[in-house]
Amino acid sequence: MFDKIRFRMSLSFGKPIIGREEEAAVLDVLRSGILVHGQKAKDFEVAFAAWTGAPHAVSVGSCTAGLHLAYVGKGVGPGDEVIVPAQTHVATAHAVELVGARPVFVDAEPRTGNIDIDAIESKITSRTRAISVVHFLGMPVAMDRVMDMARRHKLFVVEDCALALGSRFKGTHAGLFGDVGCFSFYPVKHITTAEGGMVITKEALLAERITRQKAFGVDRTVAERTIPGIYDVTMLGYNYRMSELAAVLGIEQLKRVQGFLETRKQNYACLADDLRAMDHLTLLDSSGGDAESSYYCLSVLLDDTLAEKRFEMVQYMKERGIGTSVYYPQAVPLMTYYRLKYGYRAGDFPVAERISNTSIALPVGPHLSKEDMHTIMRTLKEAIAHVRPFAAMFSSYGKSTAPALLTGKRVVLIGGAGFIGHNLALELKSLGADVHVIDGLQVNHLLSVVASTENQPNRTLYLNMLHTRLDLLQKAGIPLHVKDARDYHALSLILGQLNPEVIIHLAAVAHANRSNKDPYSTFDHSLRTLENALDCAKGRVKHFVYFSSSMVYGHFEQGAVREETPCEPIGIYGALKFAGEKMVIAYHQACNLPYTIIRPSALYGPRCISRRVGQIFIENALRGEEIVVSGDGSDALDFTYIKDLVHGVIQVLTREEAKGEIFNLTYGDARSIGQMAAMIQEQFPQARVRYEPKEALMPDRGTLSVEKARRLIGYNPQYPLEVGYPEYINWYHRRATYGDQK
Repeated sequence: MFDKIRFRMSLSFGKPIIGREEEAAVLDVLRSGILVHGQKAKDFEVAFAAWTGAPHAVSVGSCTAGLHLAYVGKGVGPGDEVIVPAQTHVATAHAVELVGARPVFVDAEPRTGNIDIDAIESKITSRTRAISVVHFLGMPVAMDRVMDMARRHKLFVVEDCALALGSRFKGTHAGLFGDVGCFSFYPVKHITTAEGGMVITKEALLAERITRQKAFGVDRTVAERTIPGIYDVTMLGYNYRMSELAAVLGIEQLKRVQGFLETRKQNYACLADDLRAMDHLTLLDSSGGDAESSYYCLSVLLDDTLAEKRFEMVQYMKERGIGTSVYYPQAVPLMTYYRLKYGYRAGDFPVAERISNTSIALPVGPHLSKEDMHTIMRTLKEAIAHVRPFAAMFSSYGKSTAPALLTGKRVVLIGGAGFIGHNLALELKSLGADVHVIDGLQVNHLLSVVASTENQPNRTLYLNMLHTRLDLLQKAGIPLHVKDARDYHALSLILGQLNPEVIIHLAAVAHANRSNKDPYSTFDHSLRTLENALDCAKGRVKHFVYFSSSMVYGHFEQGAVREETPCEPIGIYGALKFAGEKMVIAYHQACNLPYTIIRPSALYGPRCISRRVGQIFIENALRGEEIVVSGDGSDALDFTYIKDLVHGVIQVLTREEAKGEIFNLTYGDARSIGQMAAMIQEQFPQARVRYEPKEALMPDRGTLSVEKARRLIGYNPQYPLEVGYPEYINWYHRRATYGDQK
């Protein structure tokens, strides 16, 4: 059964290497009963200071805690400014915000991703107190230049070394140039304490202050108290201590760090040698000259032909067991908190934005081997080959003008976390649109799947697909607003806040058979949400796009149905979709609402859980069950691959000629159900086909003419069933390995 599918992730991006020594050390601490305030944290500090060459080291609960304590210790506060790199983890800036100071962001330089040292001086003012530098991905900053500038302006320097354990510049370990260096021991870092950090400094008084402030500001440690429980508090402090359990993990990990670093370096070199020979990719510099990297990961920058398909590449690799990441999802000043507070805009930090928007981080950690590097390389090449034909094909779609027309355009998809919606949202985002998704996650989504008491086939698989959809939206930076569009007040409020130029209405029950069995729910989720969306849209939006259905035609005429063909829907689903079309047109007539109506047909493609015919056929074949055909197999459907539909919608949004029109957006050439069943049998020779009577409320369908869409908006579908369906089948094959089928 699909509930027993084992999803692969054999080459994870990062993985802590915990051996028997670590396990034994942790067990010893547990048995000792001293879990905090003990000697182990001090021992770890001594060992870490010795390994890095630091005069003083102070253990803390996290790297962020260390950064915060550094600014508190140096007296930074409201009215002060700190220079901060735009290309970093948000913690670098948050530490400045936490003391009430203002982070002043500086763009990255394109060679390494580190802060652009040449751009720092112009940002220094009379309020500037410090310069924060980040050794991006372990590549050390040219600290001699930074320190010269800091001395001239009487500024102190904080080094964020979260990814720089083992990084050296001119032979000196990162963190020892500035006043303070802060390290992270998060599970996927160079060593781990499960969670924790370390501060190193050359200043004895600062080390003492941080030691006190990490533990509430008390004036003596537990060991220093002559009378148990008696102490004083001499300064404001925090609970930022490292536990004894974390400390002993760190002690044991530090004994192995040199081997970890050597493996990272070898893996990096192995992967980089192959990547440098590839077109369409750029590697950030890692080491060279005075700089020796810690080789945290290998980040590749994609050129424009690949960048817009980055998340498809990431998903392709994920499905083959290759873990990747992005460092970082956005330039920090463009994240919502900082963008709204300080007014930054896209384009203010072009280098950092390019790194964030075009990079894929590949793993090189010590949990991987050189053979694994070859596997990663091979899979990356396959991912590029997978998306490039589609990227090249999209030029024939007329996509070359789309980015300019969509850049910055705010598009809201109601019901946008569904099968059609999330694919469309990802494509719009890749073209520069400002995309927002509104979805209650109820119909054919997480809430209904989780809450259902019915015996759901493939429940585990579908939940995994749904989580993958949401992960893709999140990684693409597409906000998901979980709102019930049936609630007029809630929908009106969020649309008022978002103020979109375009609304795309997708909310609906996705299956005709279910609609006939539950008319009320179909009306509630289809027409009530549409009524609310239309009323909110009038006088506000420049374009309202409504997703209807080929079911509005009822029984098809001989030949291909055109948009002008009279509609005679059969059953609840088609009737309500047709009523929706009439509502949209009525709002146009009464309120001058610009609209386009789209009629798709028989969609299929990855991450669909709607149990459409093509999906059911594949899943039954994979489980060794019969392929059940409704009717004698001669019924034909205009099967449409999701990529073609998405292309069509892009054309609708970028062509003024689309407004006020209805379009069939299908492949434009029907295939019989029997032909689809035969394709399944080609892929699964053991599959058995059984025919059963056709349901009475299912109309006879066929080809939808797409000539109007070709003529007016340049629609050019590329996926006949013979191309798209095998790709869909292969996606299922790649998705999982199958266990016991009992």
